[in-house]
Amino acid sequence: MLIIDSGSENINKNIRFDKRTARSPMLELFMFYMPLALTHMMMSGGTPIVNAGITRRPDPVGGLAAFAVAFSVSILVNGLCFSVEPAAVAMIKGPSSYRRVLRFSLVLGSVVSLGMFLLAVTPLSDMLFSLIFGLEPHLMKQAVDTLAIFAVLPFMLTLRSFGRGTLISISRTSLVGWGTLLRLTSMTLVSVMGALGILPLPGPILGATAFAAGVFSEMAAVLLGASRYQHLLPGDEADDIGASYKAIFNFAIPIVFSGLFSVAINIAMNSVLSKTEHPSLAVSSFSVVRSIAWFISSMLLAFQQLSIARARSTEDYNNAVKFSTFTILIVTFVLALAAYTPLGYVLMHYVIGVDGDVLEAATKTLYLTPVLPLIIGVRSFVRGTSIRERFTGSVLLASAVSLFAAILVGFAIKDVLSVGAMVAVFMWLSANLAEMLVLLFMRLRAHRKTAGTAHF
Repeated sequence: MLIIDSGSENINKNIRFDKRTARSPMLELFMFYMPLALTHMMMSGGTPIVNAGITRRPDPVGGLAAFAVAFSVSILVNGLCFSVEPAAVAMIKGPSSYRRVLRFSLVLGSVVSLGMFLLAVTPLSDMLFSLIFGLEPHLMKQAVDTLAIFAVLPFMLTLRSFGRGTLISISRTSLVGWGTLLRLTSMTLVSVMGALGILPLPGPILGATAFAAGVFSEMAAVLLGASRYQHLLPGDEADDIGASYKAIFNFAIPIVFSGLFSVAINIAMNSVLSKTEHPSLAVSSFSVVRSIAWFISSMLLAFQQLSIARARSTEDYNNAVKFSTFTILIVTFVLALAAYTPLGYVLMHYVIGVDGDVLEAATKTLYLTPVLPLIIGVRSFVRGTSIRERFTGSVLLASAVSLFAAILVGFAIKDVLSVGAMVAVFMWLSANLAEMLVLLFMRLRAHRKTAGTAHF
């Protein structure tokens, strides 16, 4: 009798818990979303911290140049690793898929890291840095050595993405946020030790070491969390994406390569800016505007994980749409305040420290940015929905179209606008808008073919 009463009491507790959870779906989404949003915002602060350390080493100008070139190559290659995270969220369901996706991540990260290392230690790196980036000869060795250190990043970033994806799929997003905070702390510690001379490294080597230390700390933290909580995974089913290595490969590879196009858009924007009437002014002012707009808008990238992990039924999908819409409107309002009130001037002049022509151009360019959260937010949510519905081929196609749209718009208006930084903003907007529209079109097209079939 006691056992029955105890069981009845536990059932009643579960019912009360379910009702309490059902009454506050927005709170549940908020608790899931906010750590991811803060993670994206914190990640945008890593590069300024490293740059601050480099500027306090001998030859700061040359050090920044060599580091920037090696870092741009590293970011392009690392684009293959970033997209493992949403893929892991969609694929990892239980112990079997956890192990399969882990092995896939180990192989992918190892291959990409090996490729980057071979690029660094062969004459290809000299050709790349001199012919394409135009790096001065006395900085070549520093750039090559920096790229060799960066070669460890793809392996660690792939495993980090795997760990983060596992934690997101079991709604342990707070651990993802703590991992990112640990990364920033490690990067700051190494940068400060370099600035104080405790680590007597050349500037570019110091920057690469700080990044490696930060990513290693984050990787270790999220992998530890993933291994500790993997028992909370719901369980594998026969038709899951992670049921076989072939299914994992077919599902993940389009997402992985879509990351290359996303990174290439930044290179395309800088390339077009270099062909404007005043390239230095254009690059400088856009850098200022981008730092503000991206810091505020980057939290919307978490809609991708939100859509994959928390929109798996019609009711949950509708709640996610409402939550995302409300969040987008708030972020848009905040960025509008920065663009259309003295807040933007204060941030650019007193916080970032720009003045003169750069400040004037940046102020005009910032006027265009409040529409950015609307496009980025919807694009991120639709991208996550497409991944959840297994339309990864559409994600790859949309990413390729976004790059083409950005380049087309950039070359079409580079001689039209008097403020060069505005060209990059229009490219930025066009890329996200094109990707969003292609994803929507492909989903609608697929749904017409499978009318009456649920996709949640």
